[in-house]
Amino acid sequence: MGRKASSIKLNKEGIEMIDTARKKKGWNKIERQWCWEAYVSESTLKRFISGKPISVKNFQSLCEVVGIKEWNCLVDWENSDSSTVAQFSEELLDTSLTEKKPQSKGGIAVTGVFTSEKKLEVEMTLEHLQELLMECKIVVKSPQEPNSNYGCSVYGLFSLDQQLEIEVALEHLKLLLLTCTVTFHSRNTSETSND
Repeated sequence: MGRKASSIKLNKEGIEMIDTARKKKGWNKIERQWCWEAYVSESTLKRFISGKPISVKNFQSLCEVVGIKEWNCLVDWENSDSSTVAQFSEELLDTSLTEKKPQSKGGIAVTGVFTSEKKLEVEMTLEHLQELLMECKIVVKSPQEPNSNYGCSVYGLFSLDQQLEIEVALEHLKLLLLTCTVTFHSRNTSETSND
Protein backbone atom coordinates (compact mmCIF):
# COMPACT_ATOMS: atom_id res chain seq x y z
CA MET A 1 0.00 0.00 0.00
CA GLY A 2 1.63 3.28 -1.12
CA ARG A 3 1.84 6.48 0.84
CA LYS A 4 -1.09 8.79 0.13
CA ALA A 5 0.00 12.03 -1.53
CA SER A 6 -0.51 15.07 0.63
CA SER A 7 -2.83 17.83 -0.54
CA ILE A 8 -3.14 21.42 0.62
CA LYS A 9 -5.38 24.34 -0.18
CA LEU A 10 -5.32 28.13 -0.19
CA ASN A 11 -6.33 30.08 2.92
CA LYS A 12 -8.63 33.13 2.55
CA GLU A 13 -5.75 35.57 2.27
CA GLY A 14 -4.08 33.25 -0.23
CA ILE A 15 -7.13 33.27 -2.50
CA GLU A 16 -7.01 37.08 -2.53
CA MET A 17 -3.23 37.21 -3.09
CA ILE A 18 -3.40 34.73 -5.98
CA ASP A 19 -6.28 36.67 -7.52
CA THR A 20 -4.26 39.91 -7.32
CA ALA A 21 -1.11 38.25 -8.70
CA ARG A 22 -2.88 36.73 -11.71
CA LYS A 23 -4.63 40.06 -12.47
CA LYS A 24 -1.21 41.77 -12.53
CA LYS A 25 -0.21 39.32 -15.26
CA GLY A 26 -3.42 40.12 -17.15
CA TRP A 27 -4.68 36.54 -16.78
CA ASN A 28 -8.24 35.35 -16.24
CA LYS A 29 -9.07 32.77 -13.57
CA ILE A 30 -8.61 29.81 -15.89
CA GLU A 31 -5.81 31.20 -18.02
CA ARG A 32 -4.50 28.50 -20.33
CA GLN A 33 -0.94 29.87 -20.17
CA TRP A 34 -1.04 29.57 -16.36
CA CYS A 35 -1.91 25.88 -16.71
CA TRP A 36 0.83 25.31 -19.29
CA GLU A 37 3.57 27.08 -17.33
CA ALA A 38 2.62 25.28 -14.11
CA TYR A 39 2.13 21.90 -15.85
CA VAL A 40 -1.38 21.42 -14.43
CA SER A 41 -4.81 20.71 -15.87
CA GLU A 42 -7.56 23.31 -16.07
CA SER A 43 -9.54 21.37 -13.43
CA THR A 44 -6.55 21.55 -11.04
CA LEU A 45 -6.33 25.31 -11.59
CA LYS A 46 -10.08 25.66 -10.91
CA ARG A 47 -9.74 23.68 -7.65
CA PHE A 48 -6.73 25.75 -6.63
CA ILE A 49 -8.30 29.20 -7.14
CA SER A 50 -11.52 28.13 -5.41
CA GLY A 51 -9.61 27.03 -2.29
CA LYS A 52 -9.98 23.27 -2.76
CA PRO A 53 -7.14 20.81 -1.98
CA ILE A 54 -4.53 20.02 -4.63
CA SER A 55 -1.10 18.36 -4.49
CA VAL A 56 1.78 20.19 -2.84
CA LYS A 57 3.77 20.15 -6.09
CA ASN A 58 0.91 21.69 -8.11
CA PHE A 59 0.18 24.23 -5.35
CA GLN A 60 3.81 25.38 -5.34
CA SER A 61 3.99 25.52 -9.13
CA LEU A 62 0.76 27.53 -9.52
CA CYS A 63 1.96 30.08 -6.93
CA GLU A 64 5.42 30.45 -8.40
CA VAL A 65 4.17 30.91 -11.97
CA VAL A 66 2.24 34.04 -10.90
CA GLY A 67 5.28 35.31 -9.00
CA ILE A 68 4.62 34.20 -5.42
CA LYS A 69 7.75 32.53 -4.04
CA GLU A 70 6.63 32.32 -0.37
CA TRP A 71 3.76 30.00 -1.30
CA ASN A 72 3.79 28.15 2.06
CA CYS A 73 2.33 31.32 3.66
CA LEU A 74 -0.82 30.85 1.55
CA VAL A 75 -1.63 27.35 2.83
CA ASP A 76 -4.76 26.81 4.94
CA TRP A 77 -2.95 25.00 7.77
CA GLU A 78 -5.86 25.16 10.22
CA ASN A 79 -8.03 22.93 8.03
CA SER A 80 -5.36 20.39 7.14
CA ASP A 81 -5.18 17.10 9.00
CA SER A 82 -2.03 16.52 11.05
CA SER A 83 -0.81 13.62 8.88
CA THR A 84 -0.98 15.80 5.75
CA VAL A 85 0.78 18.64 7.57
CA ALA A 86 3.45 16.23 8.80
CA GLN A 87 4.07 14.80 5.32
CA PHE A 88 4.06 18.26 3.81
CA SER A 89 6.47 19.44 6.51
CA GLU A 90 8.96 16.76 5.51
CA GLU A 91 8.56 17.55 1.80
CA LEU A 92 8.94 21.29 2.39
CA LEU A 93 11.91 20.76 4.67
CA ASP A 94 13.61 18.54 2.08
CA THR A 95 12.86 21.10 -0.65
CA SER A 96 14.06 24.04 1.46
CA LEU A 97 17.29 22.32 2.41
CA THR A 98 17.96 21.06 -1.12
CA GLU A 99 17.11 24.21 -3.05
CA LYS A 100 18.67 26.76 -0.71
CA LYS A 101 21.67 24.58 0.20
CA PRO A 102 22.13 26.34 3.55
CA GLN A 103 25.57 25.69 4.96
CA SER A 104 24.66 26.84 8.44
CA LYS A 105 21.07 25.62 8.78
CA GLY A 106 19.38 22.46 9.91
CA GLY A 107 15.73 21.53 9.98
CA ILE A 108 13.17 19.49 11.88
CA ALA A 109 9.76 18.02 11.24
CA VAL A 110 7.90 16.62 14.26
CA THR A 111 4.47 15.00 14.61
CA GLY A 112 2.86 13.49 17.65
CA VAL A 113 -0.20 13.07 19.85
CA PHE A 114 -0.75 14.02 23.46
CA THR A 115 -3.41 13.89 26.17
CA SER A 116 -5.40 16.84 27.50
CA GLU A 117 -3.50 16.49 30.81
CA LYS A 118 -0.25 17.38 29.00
CA LYS A 119 -1.76 20.18 26.86
CA LEU A 120 -0.31 23.13 28.80
CA GLU A 121 3.17 21.61 29.00
CA VAL A 122 3.13 20.70 25.30
CA GLU A 123 1.98 24.22 24.35
CA MET A 124 4.77 25.76 26.44
CA THR A 125 7.37 23.50 24.82
CA LEU A 126 6.00 24.29 21.34
CA GLU A 127 6.17 28.00 22.15
CA HIS A 128 9.83 27.59 23.14
CA LEU A 129 10.54 25.70 19.90
CA GLN A 130 8.84 28.45 17.92
CA GLU A 131 11.20 31.02 19.47
CA LEU A 132 14.22 28.91 18.44
CA LEU A 133 13.14 28.06 14.88
CA MET A 134 13.19 30.13 11.70
CA GLU A 135 10.42 29.69 9.11
CA CYS A 136 8.51 27.76 11.76
CA LYS A 137 5.01 26.33 11.38
CA ILE A 138 3.19 24.70 14.29
CA VAL A 139 -0.28 23.16 14.11
CA VAL A 140 -2.16 21.77 17.11
CA LYS A 141 -5.28 19.77 16.29
CA SER A 142 -8.03 19.44 18.87
CA PRO A 143 -9.62 16.03 19.49
CA GLN A 144 -12.45 15.13 17.12
CA GLU A 145 -14.20 13.03 19.77
CA PRO A 146 -14.51 13.38 23.57
CA ASN A 147 -11.68 11.70 25.51
CA SER A 148 -9.47 11.38 22.43
CA ASN A 149 -5.98 12.85 22.04
CA TYR A 150 -4.66 16.08 20.59
CA GLY A 151 -2.28 16.08 17.65
CA CYS A 152 0.58 18.39 16.80
CA SER A 153 2.91 19.01 13.88
CA VAL A 154 5.97 21.24 13.83
CA TYR A 155 8.45 22.09 11.11
CA GLY A 156 11.13 24.70 10.87
CA LEU A 157 14.67 25.59 10.02
CA PHE A 158 17.28 26.55 12.58
CA SER A 159 20.75 27.94 12.79
CA LEU A 160 23.27 25.21 13.54
CA ASP A 161 24.64 27.24 16.44
CA GLN A 162 21.28 26.60 18.16
CA GLN A 163 21.27 22.86 17.46
CA LEU A 164 21.88 21.87 21.08
CA GLU A 165 18.99 24.02 22.32
CA ILE A 166 16.73 22.53 19.65
CA GLU A 167 17.71 18.98 20.62
CA VAL A 168 17.02 19.68 24.32
CA ALA A 169 13.59 21.15 23.49
CA LEU A 170 12.81 18.15 21.27
CA GLU A 171 13.79 15.69 24.00
CA HIS A 172 11.44 17.47 26.40
CA LEU A 173 8.65 17.40 23.80
CA LYS A 174 9.20 13.67 23.16
CA LEU A 175 8.70 12.98 26.88
CA LEU A 176 5.33 14.75 26.79
CA LEU A 177 3.96 13.08 23.65
CA LEU A 178 2.36 9.63 23.54
CA THR A 179 3.71 9.01 20.05
CA CYS A 180 6.29 11.09 18.28
CA THR A 181 8.06 11.10 14.92
CA VAL A 182 11.03 13.42 14.52
CA THR A 183 12.88 14.05 11.27
CA PHE A 184 16.05 15.98 11.89
CA HIS A 185 18.17 17.39 9.06
CA SER A 186 21.64 18.79 9.54
CA ARG A 187 23.63 19.88 6.48
CA ASN A 188 23.53 16.88 4.13
CA THR A 189 22.53 14.28 6.71
CA SER A 190 19.12 13.32 7.98
CA GLU A 191 18.01 11.26 10.87
CA THR A 192 14.51 10.00 11.66
CA SER A 193 13.30 8.59 14.93
CA ASN A 194 9.95 7.17 16.02
CA ASP A 195 9.11 7.02 19.70
